[in-house]
Amino acid sequence: MGTKIATPGDYIHARRRTLAITKGEAARLAGLSDSRWRDIERSHRPPTDQELSAVARVLQIDTGLLKRRYG
Repeated sequence: MGTKIATPGDYIHARRRTLAITKGEAARLAGLSDSRWRDIERSHRPPTDQELSAVARVLQIDTGLLKRRYG
């Protein structure tokens, strides 16, 4: 049974898990604090354009894809 992707944060979480990267490792690779990465995954506060680019790089996806998910 698949995971439901309801928010941009859900998508980021699922992609990170697919790549088998921990939250801490993803945050470090993106140059973000652990708490900021968690906020992004929980969709508490949308990332800035710079953060979005860093997240996309870590997740090995196109930045435009994430921008579209954030509307």
